[in-house]
Amino acid sequence: MGKSEKNQERAESQDAREEEREESLVERKGFYATMPIPKLFFKLFIPTFLGLFSGAMLEIADAMVSGRGINSDALAAINISSPLWFTFSGLGLMFGVGVSIIAAPHLALGKFKAANKAITNAYVGSAIISAILLFFIIFFPHKVNAVLDGSPELDPYLGAYLRWMSVSFFCSMMNFLSLFIIRLDGAVKYAMWTNAVPMILNIVLNIFFVFVMHRGIEGIGWASSIGALVGFIMSIIYYAKYAKALHPVKPKFVGKYIKSMWKESCRIMTLGFSTFLGETAISGLFLVGNYMFMENLHEKGVAAFSVACALLPIIFMLGNAAVQSAIPIITYNHAIKQFGRIRQTVFLSIVVVVTLSMITTIVVSVFHNPIVSVFIKDSHDAFELATKGLPIFSTSFILFALNVLLIGFYQSLENVKASVSFMLLRGFIILIPCFIFLPSIIGTKGLWLALPISEMITTIIILIDFTRNFFKRVEAAEHIKEAE
Repeated sequence: MGKSEKNQERAESQDAREEEREESLVERKGFYATMPIPKLFFKLFIPTFLGLFSGAMLEIADAMVSGRGINSDALAAINISSPLWFTFSGLGLMFGVGVSIIAAPHLALGKFKAANKAITNAYVGSAIISAILLFFIIFFPHKVNAVLDGSPELDPYLGAYLRWMSVSFFCSMMNFLSLFIIRLDGAVKYAMWTNAVPMILNIVLNIFFVFVMHRGIEGIGWASSIGALVGFIMSIIYYAKYAKALHPVKPKFVGKYIKSMWKESCRIMTLGFSTFLGETAISGLFLVGNYMFMENLHEKGVAAFSVACALLPIIFMLGNAAVQSAIPIITYNHAIKQFGRIRQTVFLSIVVVVTLSMITTIVVSVFHNPIVSVFIKDSHDAFELATKGLPIFSTSFILFALNVLLIGFYQSLENVKASVSFMLLRGFIILIPCFIFLPSIIGTKGLWLALPISEMITTIIILIDFTRNFFKRVEAAEHIKEAE
């Protein structure tokens, strides 16, 4: 083949790629700009919720298998390490939310290069931060144990567990990030499976390594890491074979590119920071709650509270799934000035979250005995405490999920100040005083009512600001559109 023929073939190949990209853009506009909002929202919401729920189930499955298959010290070690899990999952969600807010408008305007650059920076930034954290986890497990307030007796368990969980922490964080990007590219079901497959593998391998191979807590670490690694490989395969418009590109670590990468990574983290705060707030809730339950009800109180702690991440994922489904719709349509679709998305997502969280509250209130028995034996002293307290605690579910959703709306329009302020308010500023003062005022019920009352106060404050300011911003943009 001559040189001219090769050049012609290369030109034809480039034209074909350009046509494919144009078709992809048309498809994207049909996907986010013209599809009816209810159909579009549920097309995103169902796989997103299943994917996030699968990620949350990884930690729950490890705790259940360790408690039944090893011993209480192993279970304690895993529970103590849970803040690390929330930290890494929070990083993945933070970068995923942030890059979605940036990439969706680029995608709407056909700026594929800018969108892919943002995606690359998100991966690089998250990898650097996780590498720093993993260095301390792998090489200083005893100090990590001390920071997490674990006893010296737990050192062998925690060290063995964290040594192997380091792979899971990294890959799970990347899987959460990939969930957002692959979904934004249109492959919502594939995105779901990148998190669902690790969960399924984790459960199967946990049973095999612990109950069949008798590998103890190391086996749990192996199971989690193998499952998460498979999910990460699935993401790589998607980018290599199936990506339509969005995928990472080769980063350039020279001169101005490093400065640009750092600047955009900081912007991504800023936009997604309130989501990270939401994850860390759950850890704060666990720590403060454990302390107050221990002080008032001792070990049996902490055991009872652990049942509520196991359920709460699922409610968080419900609100978070609605947020992550609404964000690309809002940011995309905001870029092309389809403000009516933004209103539809806001109202529909609120109805969905309130309805599903209400159903969950009813189920937990009615079936609290069998739910508690999954975690605590009927003969245990903590069983009665948990069965009495869980229905009270479950009244927080509706407000908890709604607050996560409303704060996410502020994120979608890049109102960082409001989203971070409200997340700090609900996660720390109001919650901690409620835990401290309510038990002294109304007794044991105050421990269970701390979160519901904290979320109720936060909901009132957010709704006042939301009804006054959120749609004003949308309406102002609409008036600008009409003036044009």
